[in-house]
Amino acid sequence: MLVVILILLLLAAVSIPFYGKLRRRSELRAVAMEIGTTLIAARMKAVRYNSTVRVIASPPGSSDPGPTLTSFRGNPLPTPVPNSLNTVRMPGKAMRFVTTPTGGWIDFDGNGRRVAPTGTNDGTIVIEGPLGSTAKNQITIDVSTGGRVRIVTPTVWQ
Repeated sequence: MLVVILILLLLAAVSIPFYGKLRRRSELRAVAMEIGTTLIAARMKAVRYNSTVRVIASPPGSSDPGPTLTSFRGNPLPTPVPNSLNTVRMPGKAMRFVTTPTGGWIDFDGNGRRVAPTGTNDGTIVIEGPLGSTAKNQITIDVSTGGRVRIVTPTVWQ
């Protein structure tokens, strides 16, 4: 009986760190999927309303515990920007923005294409997580000029 208990304790000691890594990776993937879904929804709204929809990636602020993605509609976008169509708050400890497009925003036009001002907006968002961990994994969310949203996960996870 004692041998069986020792074997179970040994298996638990080996598997607990593995499941912790697996959980952190799945949290980061879930945040990347949420960002991708928000971008796709903004693209669909741009086509539906036949107007420009802008998605702004904001780092955490003093009032927000985590990064946010906010979408706005207008053609051209009014200044100051009115109430948002959608705001998605990311968990503060799950990720951080490593790279956002120039200006921190991505625009979709009424045809669903990404509007790219001359050389200033590349349509790439890179997130890293989890915060507080020594292993930093990065996921890239890329929006092509045609409006296609692609999520690129690392081939080797840390």
